[in-house]
Amino acid sequence: MTLLKMLEQKQGFTETEKRIADFILINLEDVPNMYIQELAEYSFSSHSAIIRLCQKLGFSGYRDFKVALIHEIQSNKHAIEHVDPNFPFLPTDSPINIAKKMADLTIETIRKTLVKLDMNQLNKAVEIIMNANRIFLFGNGDSQIRARSFQNKFIKINKHLIIADEYMEATWNALSMDKTDCAIFISYAGNSVSHMKILKYLASVEIP
Repeated sequence: MTLLKMLEQKQGFTETEKRIADFILINLEDVPNMYIQELAEYSFSSHSAIIRLCQKLGFSGYRDFKVALIHEIQSNKHAIEHVDPNFPFLPTDSPINIAKKMADLTIETIRKTLVKLDMNQLNKAVEIIMNANRIFLFGNGDSQIRARSFQNKFIKINKHLIIADEYMEATWNALSMDKTDCAIFISYAGNSVSHMKILKYLASVEIP
């Protein structure tokens, strides 16, 4: 069992030891830089209580405990854990734990997206984009933020994309397109009524 798990489970701990363990878990980034007297003061305990807890965890003293704690904290930063995207963190999580979970969620999302990519569809999309005279990006809300990021990246390779929904002109932009252009729609659910109408129109006039 890992050190952090033992601190979380608190098996056989006294009430004072539980209080020390809770303080350590909440302040994982700060405790490695604390002297024993500081930890005793902040956790409302004593030197001897901290030493007893360290020995109960299998260490000779506070110094050995801190070395092990630092090693585990660093190891955990590189270990990817599954995170529930609906409830990625808890009110009791420390700021560093929240940052770690959000990083893990982002990495997991990218990996899952990569697995779902169809090589033939990807190659076809690349060909359409590379051959397009103009590229129109359709997206609202958070999706438009992603569209602007996409637009900014393409500027670096001398392709100037158009945010079609900017200034509420999505319909006008769609009507101005021809077969040498292409449209990219960015959406969470793919059920925007206005975008569905535009998609049907573009399909009817064979605009990719």
